[in-house]
Amino acid sequence: MALMKFKTEDTALADIIVEVTVPITLSAVAVDRGTIATSDIGGASTLEIEWGTNWASVAEATALMQEMLDAGIEAAVADPYAIPVLSEICKAGEYLEPSECKSFTTYTYTT
Repeated sequence: MALMKFKTEDTALADIIVEVTVPITLSAVAVDRGTIATSDIGGASTLEIEWGTNWASVAEATALMQEMLDAGIEAAVADPYAIPVLSEICKAGEYLEPSECKSFTTYTYTT
């Protein structure tokens, strides 16, 4: 398990800290959203995050979510006293291309 904080552009939603299950379990991934398995005191829960615009395919969105969460877990392991903050999903730029990032717009937490 790894604690991670998710921030969105939606000012009506507070930042949320969840315990992401390891190994990472993704479900219901679409080009504009994805669901992450989390853990709650009462048992299993999920966090669905949405970003502003679409990626090219579900496969690309899935790979980028996996990379984003892997980086968060690595940051948590590197400093066990810090909680990584995730607020966007990014695609590394190719040769002479800039990276492309899409900010999280909203989330739905389900227990």
